[in-house]
Amino acid sequence: MKKQMHILEGMIILIIIFIAGLLSIEFIYKIRHETMDTNYMWNISLNNLKVKEGSKNAHTSIEDNVLNFDITLENENEFYEATFDIENNGTLDAVLTQVQEQVNNSKNVLTYNIRYLDGDKINEGDILESNTKKTILIRIDYPEQKTKIYDALEIKITLSLEYKALYK
Repeated sequence: MKKQMHILEGMIILIIIFIAGLLSIEFIYKIRHETMDTNYMWNISLNNLKVKEGSKNAHTSIEDNVLNFDITLENENEFYEATFDIENNGTLDAVLTQVQEQVNNSKNVLTYNIRYLDGDKINEGDILESNTKKTILIRIDYPEQKTKIYDALEIKITLSLEYKALYK
């Protein structure tokens, strides 16, 4: 009787080890072949740069949520005005975590303004909901002068916007 009991206990232990091994193999297989769940993503992009008619030409580039402007204005009342979209094509809302403006303004004469199209200031903590976009307006002016002191003035602006997913 004892011998049969030991055989039965041994078989139960072997079956438990066998089942644990199969479960381990299945778990490892699922981890190695797991696909990314793209149902819950956020996708921020800067695009659709439109320059207003009458604006001076500028060298612009958009790369990895960084927008660069290099503009030279030569006379009073010349300006550069453009809009571009920040678009969230994902399913998660995004929050603006960092706004960086780097400005190199020769002689500090040219004036510039960067805001949302509705006039609101761009602030950290602004929320860009999923499947929506916000339009940003940038305007650079060569102000009037009583006597012309400067000829061509150059301004370089780099605008960097960093977002992260907002989980509700």
